Formats: sequence, C-alpha cells, structure tokens
Amino acid sequence: MDSAEDITYFRERIEDLSEEITMLAAHLDSDIDETIFEIIEEQVERTRLHSSSGDSVPCSGRPSFDIPAESIEHLLLCGLKVRQLADLYGVSEKTITRQMSQFDIRRLQELKKEEETLLKVKALLQDQLNRLKVEELALRSIINEESGSLSPTEAAAEVSMQVDNENAINQTELQLDTVGAQQDMEEEEEDEDN
Repeated sequence: MDSAEDITYFRERIEDLSEEITMLAAHLDSDIDETIFEIIEEQVERTRLHSSSGDSVPCSGRPSFDIPAESIEHLLLCGLKVRQLADLYGVSEKTITRQMSQFDIRRLQELKKEEETLLKVKALLQDQLNRLKVEELALRSIINEESGSLSPTEAAAEVSMQVDNENAINQTELQLDTVGAQQDMEEEEEDEDN
C-alpha cells in the first residue's frame, strides 16, 4: 500500500466509524459529546487535505506537511540542526524554519548567543564594579595617608584588598576574552555546518 492508498483507507475508516457512532447515539437515545464528532471531522478533514494536496492541486512542489511544535522543539533541544530535522522528516529546511517561526520556536544556537551576551554584560558590570572598588581603595589610602590615620597593618591590608580587586579585574577580562573566543569558534562551526 502506498501513502495515497493508506490515506484513502484511513479516511474511509474514519467516516465509517463516524457513521457507526451516529447510529449508536440514535439507538441509545442519549447525547454523545459533540467533541467526539469534532475530533472525527477534524481527522477526516486532515486526511482529505493530505490526500487531495498531491492529486488535485495544480501547483508543483511538495504537499504541506505539519510537524508538531513539540517535536521540533524537543529535537532542537536534543541538539539536532535544522538540516537534520529536514532530512528526518523528508522536508526542506525552509519548511522547518517556517514552522519554527509559526510556533515561535527559536534555535538553540540563538538562545545560547543570548545567554552568552547576558554573561558578557554581567562580566562587564562586574569588571566595572571591581574597577570602582580599586579606585575607592586607592582614594581611601591617599586620604588616610595624608591624614596619617592608618597603622602600617591597616595600610598593608588595604594594599592587599587593592591587589585582590585588581586580580578580579584581570580574571574578568580573561573570562570575557575566553567567551569571545568560544563564540567565534561556534560561529565558525555553524557557518561550516550551513
């Protein structure tokens, strides 16, 4: 059986079941929930669309193919790329991206880029905070030195805090450089994959 015969068979079977349910409802003399009939009608309509799209539509190209949003989202989260999804479902990449935009599903790479941007902003803010702390400590030590209110131990402690803060600044800069390099490598890999 090919797919057109399968669809025709299922459509006929659904119509038969619908008639049987209608007859059963008449014999039972009770109201059967209308949602059952709505579901059956929806299934019949879907099979009609799939069976007729290849036969009676005069345009060229593939028939429409609906992929559930949950499936697309799950497979993307599992690490599959759009190209792999297209191959898996036997559709074009454009079909996958169109349905992704229809369901407002973003690629994992886009989410990672947004997350990396947020991490960069956070690191830059931390860097700025550390720099302000160093400047504050430097100003305090100058003020305390001029007023002579610090003991040698307190002065050494302030210098130690200043060095620690300068190390934090250097560490933040290193993190930013590492994130930038990692992002560049991922963009190159993505370009190679496409």
